[in-house]
Amino acid sequence: MPDEGATVETLADDPTEWPAVLRSLLRRADGPTDREALADDLGADGAGERRLAFLERLGVFAGDDGLRPGPVGREYLDTHDEAVLYEALAAITDGFDATMEALAVRPLTDVEVADLLSATLGSDVDAVTADRYRAWLRALGYLARDDGVNELTRKGRRLVVTTDRLAPGGADRDAAAEPESDIESDSAPDPDPESRSTADPPAETDSPAAGHADADREALERDLRARHDDVCMLCGDRRQRGPEAGHAVVHYLMPPAPPHDGPVTPANALVVCPNHRADLEHGTVTVDPRLLTVDHTYEPSVDGRRLLTADDHEVGPQYLAYHDDVVAGSRGSTRSSDG
Repeated sequence: MPDEGATVETLADDPTEWPAVLRSLLRRADGPTDREALADDLGADGAGERRLAFLERLGVFAGDDGLRPGPVGREYLDTHDEAVLYEALAAITDGFDATMEALAVRPLTDVEVADLLSATLGSDVDAVTADRYRAWLRALGYLARDDGVNELTRKGRRLVVTTDRLAPGGADRDAAAEPESDIESDSAPDPDPESRSTADPPAETDSPAAGHADADREALERDLRARHDDVCMLCGDRRQRGPEAGHAVVHYLMPPAPPHDGPVTPANALVVCPNHRADLEHGTVTVDPRLLTVDHTYEPSVDGRRLLTADDHEVGPQYLAYHDDVVAGSRGSTRSSDG
């Protein structure tokens, strides 16, 4: 449980240099090293001792006079994974998770970050304190800041969508659970190859575990299509595969295939017609994570519509944001400049 209102200390110099500084100090402490000497390296006039005490609370360093890498420091030294440091920060200090959750939905100004931290910590947070939080997120590669506006990097978005406890925008965590439904629908027959994204090939089924996962995915997709009666969530059309049977496909906003490795959950999925599945893959359509308004680069009848939702299917704003910024963003050359 984080220590509510605990002081966040920063290191000296540019935050982007902090990971390298920590690794260098940890390699020295493998000795071990003298506490006073290490504190002097972190800053003069008492600043170094404050910073060192904070790093000890994080578990980066441990010991008395002879400091060694702590459990967090050892893991970070071995892996170079900044998520190790983030988990330590979030474990001892309130505010980091709330900031990441809010930024997963939309960019925030410096003032909005301070207001968010004030509400989270239950006390007024000044600009200096808010800057310490932002500095750590920048140091870990999760936050980019431009002209007083803060937004998550791709690395930051990936951390949010792969960390179970983070629920961007207050999204219902239960929405990410696989449905426990035995709904069957004449409009949702057994899936065919078109029910999968071309950017998201089916998993290998050589092992029983892989076959079970593939069966679970097929059941989830069949259930989602039944919930929406095969109506496209983007355009509202219900394509037909027969006199009574509809036809729709399930598209994952954060594709399950590498390099994205997104989850196969309802919160990460849209039910769409085949045409708009292709548009999602090509990056010519995005959905605002907050307003759920659709931006289509060449189809005026769809552009500006609101995403059609169902009471029992809540789409996660973090996955909409991931699609907009990472999937569609990486294919920005296909998007028209005038929208």
